[in-house]
Amino acid sequence: MVYRSRVARILAAAEAHRVQVIWMGVPAMRKPLLDEQMNYLNGVLSDAVAGKAIWLPTQPVLNTSSRYADSMLIDGAQVKLRSKDGIHFSLAGQKRLAQDVFKHIQYHP
Repeated sequence: MVYRSRVARILAAAEAHRVQVIWMGVPAMRKPLLDEQMNYLNGVLSDAVAGKAIWLPTQPVLNTSSRYADSMLIDGAQVKLRSKDGIHFSLAGQKRLAQDVFKHIQYHP
């Protein structure tokens, strides 16, 4: 599959440069068909990076279910995490995902 070979090239380049890879999964999508396709892609990607990179599923960071939600309750306030198109992220959504990534970054000078 094309995706697997692309992932393998990225991971090989990272290994050659001795850098850690953090691979984020694709979030749930508003449109059912696109969501189904992205769920399949997540399976392919998570399998391709297994044991070679840190796999971070996005769904637990964005809400507690496996279904699309454009906002969630954070510290008692409803916060919009996705844009109107049902695909992209709002600034708050981007920051929430970045915070999750930061937890996994290891720096060794």
